[in-house]
Amino acid sequence: MLKSIIIDDETESIEVLKSLLTEYCQDVFVIGTANSPAEGIKLIKQNPPDLLFLDIDMPGLNGFELLKTLPEKDFEIISVTAHNDKALEAFKA
Repeated sequence: MLKSIIIDDETESIEVLKSLLTEYCQDVFVIGTANSPAEGIKLIKQNPPDLLFLDIDMPGLNGFELLKTLPEKDFEIISVTAHNDKALEAFKA
């Protein structure tokens, strides 16, 4: 079982992803969700995941900046974005 966290500023996106994971990825368990980068950082530090679903385009601190604040990243990252121009940058991060 993979423990995962979803960080996205859009609640509807979180709910859709949770639903898809429940239906198609029974080995992925969502241990927490966050609607803001600050909330997400706190959640990651309290309960480190195996897998992080991270929205790139969020107000304040974007997904790339959030990753830079974490000293250790002992988890896999899946970047989630609705913006095509952010996709290549996400692969490089």
